[in-house]
Formats: sequence, C-alpha cells, structure tokens
Amino acid sequence: MAELGYERAVHAVMADVAASGGGEDAVTRALHRLTGLPALVEDRFGRLRSWSGPSRPAPYPEPDPVHRVEMLHAVARQTGPVRIKDRLITLIRPHGEILGVLALVDAGDEADEHAVLALEIVWRDLPGLIAGRVLNGAGLGLMASTATTYLHDLHHEVRPERTGSVLPGIVATAANLGGLATGPLVAGAAAEWLPAPLITAQAIFTLAMTVCLALVLCTPETVDLELPATRPSTRFVLRPGGRRSFGAAGALGAFAFAILGLISSLGASVLHGTLHTDSHLVVGLAAWLMFGSAAAAQLVLGRLPLPRLLTVGAVVFPVGLVLCAVALYHPALWLYLVAVSLSGAGSGLLFKGGVERAGSVAEPASRAGVLAVFFVVAYLGMGLPSVLFSIALRHFAVQIAMIGFAAVLSCGAVVSVVVALRDRAPGPGELSARSARPF
Repeated sequence: MAELGYERAVHAVMADVAASGGGEDAVTRALHRLTGLPALVEDRFGRLRSWSGPSRPAPYPEPDPVHRVEMLHAVARQTGPVRIKDRLITLIRPHGEILGVLALVDAGDEADEHAVLALEIVWRDLPGLIAGRVLNGAGLGLMASTATTYLHDLHHEVRPERTGSVLPGIVATAANLGGLATGPLVAGAAAEWLPAPLITAQAIFTLAMTVCLALVLCTPETVDLELPATRPSTRFVLRPGGRRSFGAAGALGAFAFAILGLISSLGASVLHGTLHTDSHLVVGLAAWLMFGSAAAAQLVLGRLPLPRLLTVGAVVFPVGLVLCAVALYHPALWLYLVAVSLSGAGSGLLFKGGVERAGSVAEPASRAGVLAVFFVVAYLGMGLPSVLFSIALRHFAVQIAMIGFAAVLSCGAVVSVVVALRDRAPGPGELSARSARPF
C-alpha cells in the first residue's frame, strides 16, 4: 500500500510537470524533489541539458565518444534503470531511437526502491509527454491558420459589402490567444484541486475539441468545390512589393509570441525558484493573465488604425518586459503578475498588427497559405527563445538572462514595427477606419 501511495504521488508530480510546461528542467526538478538526489538529463552525446540539485560539476565533463556508445548499448540491453558507477540511468527513447538519458546521481549509494520507482515512472511518462507535445503542436499549426482564413471567408459570405472589416481579425486573434489563456488556467486548477489532474485536464480538453469539431461540421463550406480549377492553386503569393512588409509581419508575430512562450514554458520555474510560489493555480493564473490580456487588448483596441495599434503595442510591450526583470530582481508576486499582463497586452497588439499586415499583402487566393507561413514563423518564435533562455540559465542568473532577453525582444519588436509601418499600403484595419463603416 505504501508503494502504491508513492506511485500515485509520483504521477501527481508528473501532472504538475505537464501543467507547468513539461520541459526538461521541470522533469529534473520534479525527480530531484521526489528523491532528494541530483537529477539530470543528457543528450545522446553526453552533453548536459538539465540539472536539478546540488553538486553540479563546473565545467561539465565531456564523455569519451566510444565509452558513451558502449554505455548506451549496455543500458539499452537492460530493463528499467541501470546503475553505472555513481548514477542510476535510464534511456529516453520514445520511438526506439535513443534521444538521451535521464539519471540520478547517487554517489553515496542512498537510492532506495522508491527512488528507482520514481525514475521508472518518470521514464515511462517522459516519452509520452514529448510525443503528446509534438502531436499537439502539429494539430495547432494545422488549425490556427485555417480557422483564421475560414473566419474571414465566412464574414465575407455574410457581409460581402464590408470588405476590409477588422471584425474577422479581431475574432480570430482573440480566439487564438483566448484559447491559449484558458489552457494553463484549467490545467493549473486541475492540478490544484481535481483527482488524477493530468488525465482530467486532457479529458476536459478532449470534450471541448469534440464539441468544436461538431460545430465545424455544421458550418457551411466557403469554397465552391464544383467549380473547375482554371489554373493550379498557389499557396503562397504576395502582392507586388509585399515581401518586406510580410517579413516585418512575421517578425512581429515571432517577437510577440516569444514572450508568451517564454512565460508559459519557464514561468513555473521562475515562480517556484525565484518567487517561491508552489501553487499550481498561480502558475496557471500567470499564463492566463498574460494570454488573456493579449486577447483583451485586441478586443478593446482592435478598431484602431494599424499604425496606432502597432505604436501602442511597441510602447506597452517593452514596459511589461522591463517590469518582468524588475520583479525578478525585487521578488514580488503582484509585480510579476502585472508585468506579464502588460507584456501580454503589448504582444497581443503586435500579433494582431502582424496578422493584419500579413493578410494585407497576400493575394486573395493565397490568403490561407500566407497566413499559414505567418503562423509557422510566429510559433517558431514561441518555441526557440524558450530553448535559448533555458541555455542562458546554465551560464547566467535568471535576472541577468531576463534583462538580456527583454532588451533583444524589445529592440526587435520596435524595429519590426518601424519596418511594417514604412510601407504605407493600407491594411484591413486602415481600410475599415477610412470607410468608417459599422460592423
């Protein structure tokens, strides 16, 4: 019974990992918390990717390639964790291919059956988390740009005389960011109060997606499939002279999503380590405030002409980033929540401006393809800076790393706004403002 209770506790901690972002740092931190031993993740070549706990070697030793291959093969031949010198090691191989190792450092031979059990459970759960995130990301990429184009087409079908209305863009961007806001809050609440939180949260989202799928199937098709194609379809065609504007729009999406990805993936580590907050709900609340502020800013200011919208975003965005750095230097939870809210509001305005500018330079028949590329760039911006930030944390304190990233993201966003506004071709928002038509 005691072993069963401990196994449930381990699964609960892994649910916390999933709710807080599920990255390598979260996994090693959870394993260290469960066992009291230093936990680490290395790639297949022996390069350190994450370490939680004391006695981290500095610099980290580089293994001999031949011995490394022999060690991986030796572990692969065994079932479960294997002790090699002062480490308990298990392989990370979600589909048979060895991606790296997860290990506990046990120099004093202190690991008991509970430590081995924790390592086995985490090893079983980690590939599933990685595979699930890859599949979720692929599905999100397929749906986001298609749904955005679909909203524009549906609005044109119902209101063909209101060409240039910003309503479809407002609904699309608010839905994107509103959904991203709801997810962390639901997951945090599930991890805080509900039984089997990982399964419960996934069941909630599965039910919601089922309802959405049923609604989509009831929605009319906007493409006339019976018309013969007069020429091969072109998926990515920009209007003449629109290349620079589209590049600026993609940069706006990437910089706007960079801070959203950074806070949602590493915010739990900041809250636990720097602000000393252990509540799962607060972790979800911070992400909800950030994404919710992005959606709210678009709803409130979405009718502004594009130049004014981007100008406001270029001011609010750096202010929020500066306050994030201040909140880490002078730890205060309320200031951190205010900072992520302002950062989210600024990023929401920049993202909406990027969507408008990308749509304005797309040929009508290629709107879906152009927006698909825009979303790919935006989501790369959401993921890549988080990886770079986690690497920076291995060499710098979190406060210094945050200052550096705040400076880079702020400068990049301001430059992108300047480039986007240099081309005076009117976007959808400007057309609507000039025509002064009501929705």
